[in-house]
Amino acid sequence: MNRLHFLKMLASIQLIGASMKLEAFEKMSNNFSNTKKTPLIFIGHGHPINALLDNDFTQQLSKIGTSIEKPNAIMIISAHWTTKGTFVSVNSQPKAIYDFGKIDDRLLQIKYEPKGHPQLAREAIEAAANYQIKENSSMGLDHGAWTILKYLYPKADVPVFE
Repeated sequence: MNRLHFLKMLASIQLIGASMKLEAFEKMSNNFSNTKKTPLIFIGHGHPINALLDNDFTQQLSKIGTSIEKPNAIMIISAHWTTKGTFVSVNSQPKAIYDFGKIDDRLLQIKYEPKGHPQLAREAIEAAANYQIKENSSMGLDHGAWTILKYLYPKADVPVFE
């Protein structure tokens, strides 16, 4: 098993809420081939108004985006969806969703529209084939995603799926 397959599996476990003991992950990682490591980052988005601000938080996000190698794609795991079931977006052109109520009208003017990555999204679903994960072709990017991504990759040039 290589790191990419491990990360796909790890992502699918996060998607399905399954639990696995750390010892099992350690045993699996002993079988890694020598592949390049990709960073796994957790970033809490804070208040949506940060999408408008130039502060320590947003400056650090920008630094992260320029300090790591640009990924081929970004998988977002979000708790902002209320659905009957678990879904992964296979939308090839996800649009920003303004799902935060009336905070500041300037937020509605921000456009962040990266390409999606339907192929990788389907691979994540397939990796969790034993679970009832469905694809959704109309999901966009919730504010927990785009308010962060606009600082990490302001050109929206990294495909994203959620």
